[in-house]
Amino acid sequence: HKIIQVDNSIDVQIPVTNTTNANTFAVIIGNENYQRVSKVEYALNDAKIFAEYCQKTLGLPKNNIRSYTDATYGNMLTALKDISDIAKAYNGDLNVIFYYAGHGIPDGKGNAFLLPIDADGTQSNVCLAVNSLYNKLNELKAKRQSCLWTHVSVVHNEVKVCW
Repeated sequence: HKIIQVDNSIDVQIPVTNTTNANTFAVIIGNENYQRVSKVEYALNDAKIFAEYCQKTLGLPKNNIRSYTDATYGNMLTALKDISDIAKAYNGDLNVIFYYAGHGIPDGKGNAFLLPIDADGTQSNVCLAVNSLYNKLNELKAKRQSCLWTHVSVVHNEVKVCW
């Protein structure tokens, strides 16, 4: 048996800033423990570490970081409603970061979906459509929205910025 050495220094040596970004909010979804499809190893850890980076490195106040672990479709919709309400309260004078770690699925027609933990991907109507997500983020009228994905099937370790 071969022993694999894991370098987790990026998880523990998080740079710290003195800057505070009070008008930046993060929506973080980490889906690891799927009920009907394979588990996504480390998705919860990735989401947790990204939240720490948001606070320590990007200077987001802890209350500006909305984390959802093992989210159902309802949880995902709640997350979008929450950030929409915040954007309205700030009259668009905010920045939004959306981070997702978990499974994604294509529908064979060029559409992509984020997979909730209680779905199996056979019914796209109970999955969060990426196009719908982009539309909802654009409706926020925020100064800037950034989408980061670290999930399987749709985008592999790719960063997308939506404007």
